Amino acid sequence: MSKVCSIIAAAVIALSMFLPSIAVFAQQSDSADDWQALAARAKQCFASGDLAESEQNWRDALALAERTSNVEPGLVNCLIGLSSVYEKRGNPGEAERVYELAMRNMEGLVGPTSPRFADYMPDLAFLYDAHGKPEKAEVLFKKALVLKQKAYGADDARVAEVIELYAKFLRKNDRLVEANELEARARVIRAKLAG
Repeated sequence: MSKVCSIIAAAVIALSMFLPSIAVFAQQSDSADDWQALAARAKQCFASGDLAESEQNWRDALALAERTSNVEPGLVNCLIGLSSVYEKRGNPGEAERVYELAMRNMEGLVGPTSPRFADYMPDLAFLYDAHGKPEKAEVLFKKALVLKQKAYGADDARVAEVIELYAKFLRKNDRLVEANELEARARVIRAKLAG
């Protein structure tokens, strides 16, 4: 009987030594797609109005993206998704804080003068504007425009897109003369590109 107990004890010890490595392997085998599946569920829940479930899925997706060091698009997209949930719930302060965190992560990844960093500025600008902070919004539109022009030149479709977004912001804030001027500038760029 003691021989059987010794064998079982040895097996338990061997198994207990092996289990942590199984857990580590399982943790490391999280694919980059796992966070995307959770993010897709979060978007579906958001669209159906289930904000609690959407938030939980965004949080789970965020944890996976962090664990696999997937900053962009993983972590950045998950933070932006969470920001949308907070905005929909009527929590503007938290919506801004989380979106700003996404921006800081993106800035750390690509640098403060990257056109990829500038891609996220208009959305945060519109968020600020929706919360009654048009001056902060305008700073971001101007910065995005400068970064895009430096990266691509003045006559690029990506520059025209930022100009159009900036014009939309100006129009919403009853700055019609400035909006008209920017819209005309964007049309000229697009005409050059088409012709």
